[in-house]
Amino acid sequence: DYLFDQRRVDTTYEQILLSGFLTGDLFELPAGPVGAVFGAEWRKDKISTNPTDQTSNGLFFGFFADQGANGSKVIRELYGELNIPLIAGKPLVEELNLEVAGRLTDEEFYGTNYTYSIKAGWRPVSALLLRMTYGTSFRAPNLRENFLGGLSGFNGVFDPCAVPNAAFNATGGGYDPSLDTRDSTILANCVREGRDPTTVGIDNQGLNTLQTPSVEITSGGSLDIDPETSRSLTAGFSFEETFGDGWDVALGMTYFDIKLKDSIVEPSAQFIVNDCFTRDDGQRSPFCDRLSYDTASTSRFLISDVFAGFINLNSE
Repeated sequence: DYLFDQRRVDTTYEQILLSGFLTGDLFELPAGPVGAVFGAEWRKDKISTNPTDQTSNGLFFGFFADQGANGSKVIRELYGELNIPLIAGKPLVEELNLEVAGRLTDEEFYGTNYTYSIKAGWRPVSALLLRMTYGTSFRAPNLRENFLGGLSGFNGVFDPCAVPNAAFNATGGGYDPSLDTRDSTILANCVREGRDPTTVGIDNQGLNTLQTPSVEITSGGSLDIDPETSRSLTAGFSFEETFGDGWDVALGMTYFDIKLKDSIVEPSAQFIVNDCFTRDDGQRSPFCDRLSYDTASTSRFLISDVFAGFINLNSE
């Protein structure tokens, strides 16, 4: 029983979706009918995980602990879209169309939000289409990002505060500052976090230094992360024409301008360490609070734990 057992994780995703919409023409314009669609959706998402004790506690050598994810959420939405032909069949205006769409989302944990889009297409001649879109988006955290119970494992992480091998001489007194090529900013950041960059990594006997310790890395979901939002602008043209002898010519160009706010990311352990100790803007990284150190009397004061749970990026 001690030697042989099973590591097993059973995860079930469930989704209940009720959706309905109404579509048709509202009324007639000189350029054509105004089309519309209006709809509503109700959705319940659920995740449930049943790991064995061996899995949830990480009892097998070389395997991480996985406590699974358990939770559910309800989302309600209303949406509508109008397709409006403004002008057609006029000089320099073969077509001028406008599409307007909107969606209202009520998320159980993140309240009510709305998104919209505006699309326009102008065809001055039959071969050329000029087009433009502007829109917004909203994405609440998914089940894993909200409800991941806890996931941990071990990996080697390079510690910028540890004395480099090149600057360590076991027979000549240990740390040699004249051989240390680390940037002064890194050294200052280490001191700010209460770590001495001239001793971190050196064992108590002064025989060697270690720069890449094995670190426990933990991740987990949270209800404190914010939804992702974005706005995007695109503009461009499409040109298609057939010339003599059956030569077809097609040209196109699209310009994109997209800004994403509060994007949800799961940073790597090394990224967290680097952002804490190597940034050079004079600001203390919020990632520094995700690091713990081995402070036992026999330790090298190396990084021992990194929390790599989900977080919002400011903007991209």
